[in-house]
Amino acid sequence: MTLPERPPPRRLTPTARAHLGRIASALLWRTLHPTERGPFVEAAPPGAARRLYYTASDGWRAPVFRIDPPPGPWPIGAGEPVLLAHGLTAGPDLFRYGERSLVASLREAGFAVYLWTHRADRQAVAPPGGRSRDRTVERIVERDLPPALEVVAEHSGFQRVHLVGHGLGGLLALAAGSRREPRLASVVALGAPLELPELRPDGAALTRLLSWLPASWPVPLRTAARLTAPLLGGRMASDLAPRSPSARVRGALLYAVEDPPVALVQVVRGWMRSGAPALYGGAVELCEGLAAADVPLLVVTATDDPICPPDVGERALGRWGHADRTALRASGSHLDLVLGSDAPAEVFDPVARWIGDRRRRSWSA
Repeated sequence: MTLPERPPPRRLTPTARAHLGRIASALLWRTLHPTERGPFVEAAPPGAARRLYYTASDGWRAPVFRIDPPPGPWPIGAGEPVLLAHGLTAGPDLFRYGERSLVASLREAGFAVYLWTHRADRQAVAPPGGRSRDRTVERIVERDLPPALEVVAEHSGFQRVHLVGHGLGGLLALAAGSRREPRLASVVALGAPLELPELRPDGAALTRLLSWLPASWPVPLRTAARLTAPLLGGRMASDLAPRSPSARVRGALLYAVEDPPVALVQVVRGWMRSGAPALYGGAVELCEGLAAADVPLLVVTATDDPICPPDVGERALGRWGHADRTALRASGSHLDLVLGSDAPAEVFDPVARWIGDRRRRSWSA
């Protein structure tokens, strides 16, 4: 009897071998250097926050999280509203993780702080018949942000809202400024690139894998972060947060990472292929509309940010339509803008002061 030929065993691709090698190296390092591990997390998870729901024009609903003000009278100002927009792979809790956070600085400066979520977040509620293809950057800017600003303005009792965004959230804030939203008081863009770097080989392999998945699926980053945080927190710190304590990075991985929809990741992948953020399937580059902006702009970049180098982030200033536009450079990399040890002095307090100098813009339409 002749046995059938057995197929040759599958072999790992070079990219997969490289990933496994990095994980094995990290595990070996942590095992041989226990003093380098430090505490797993630096702070407790952020507490619950009050939800204020808004409804988009096409029926999608999502919450804005209201951070309670400090007890007693406002130390400064009158509680002018600031809305924070998170990036692609992190949720709004990234802005309030740890004792000394951007949220803490804004509260101390007398602002009422709100954390924005939209239709691409897990907290969003789709309307009957809502589809994954509704979760686009254009619809987030055009349909989600206006009612979110309206809800924040009404709840805070002010006419206009200051908008602060990090990464993709910063690009959404820039797009909102170009649309001249009537409820917008000012825009602060943290690490918001108007030019995207080329995909690295390992990133390209991952995005090719995602392109095979249904657009409605979430990318399971929360689960991956919880599994790899003890091992890879230090590696992420060396790449995107070299000036952030490893314990803080691991805590952010544990508490602040979110599952973006495949559809949104594919959009960003397209941006990286073309080299620039664009709307409507690449028909309009996002930077083309910035000349219409009619509110002040602060652009904050990090000196060693591979995602948004200073010269890339500051291109928005030259295209911005309003005369009040300012650049601020901080040390470190992309995540150091929100997690870095130097961020309170170099980012959080200067941002609070900049908005504070323009807080009267919240008072009248």
